[in-house]
Amino acid sequence: MRIEREECVPEESGQSGREMLERLIAQLQSIQPGEHESGLKDWRARADEVMSKLYGPRHRSTLDLRAVTFRDFAQGRARAVALLRAAVVTAAAKEKSESKPAVRAKPPASQPFNGL
Repeated sequence: MRIEREECVPEESGQSGREMLERLIAQLQSIQPGEHESGLKDWRARADEVMSKLYGPRHRSTLDLRAVTFRDFAQGRARAVALLRAAVVTAAAKEKSESKPAVRAKPPASQPFNGL
């Protein structure tokens, strides 16, 4: 499986960060254990690129995903999927907070002082 650059970079594909992370999860789950060497190498490069764009190269989520090992393919894939799902939740919350207009608290209506 070859992963194209345009599919995984938010600015180039027009997709949100959450959508890109969901696509990375789907791509990782489609990689089969027997054929994982070349597909996994491409996937890791794209995942690192997306995470670095969304969170920065030194962010904990980016570093945790880089640290995942695939010696036991199923276990590594499960760990990577869990990290990406957590990133999806974070990205969705970030998108939601950015889309809401800021609500300003109105000062309480001034009431006359009753002299207590």
